[in-house]
Amino acid sequence: MRLLIPAVLAVVLWSPSAFAQFAAGECVLANGTPAVILGPSNIDGQYMARDSRLNQGAGQSFRAEQLQSVPCPGAAVAKNVCFESDEGQGASDLEQTVRHALRTSLERSETQTNVSVGEIAVGEPRAWTGGEEIQFGNGNMDLAVVDVKAHYKTCVDQVTDIYLTDQENNFLCYSAAATGEVVCEITGSTADVRPPTSQSLPKY
Repeated sequence: MRLLIPAVLAVVLWSPSAFAQFAAGECVLANGTPAVILGPSNIDGQYMARDSRLNQGAGQSFRAEQLQSVPCPGAAVAKNVCFESDEGQGASDLEQTVRHALRTSLERSETQTNVSVGEIAVGEPRAWTGGEEIQFGNGNMDLAVVDVKAHYKTCVDQVTDIYLTDQENNFLCYSAAATGEVVCEITGSTADVRPPTSQSLPKY
């Protein structure tokens, strides 16, 4: 006894596009209409694509078999991209150490985050206070800490957008007990700190 697969089902099962992977910025035909892939859809196995004649908009969700890769009319280049991380140049060895610690600490706070450190004010090295020993318990209490006020910008690279912030915060910078690495953490104090601003820009 033979198991017969309906012809329509067989086409879907063996269609190369049914197993295709599409990347953001890739040019496709979406049900025959020129479009650009924005990224994966919230629906498993589907992709968000926007009519290539439109400069903005959320696009629509398509199944892989509804999409066909085609050459782009021109190179698919993102119109908005994140800046490169930059810790800046310190006026002293201490300031350079702090700038590096600010950049690396902020980069670790969120995935795919680039950080540009602007103007900073570094206090004199001092001893820990009792409250700080509790709040920042992973620090080496035998070494001094420094108070830092820093202005910096961040850029998070998302699937279809970049998310930019412009911030100013007060930090405590100290040596981690386990690794000896200098890290900087936001203290929570908002004294003399300007309000943050943010914006989201579409990549394509």
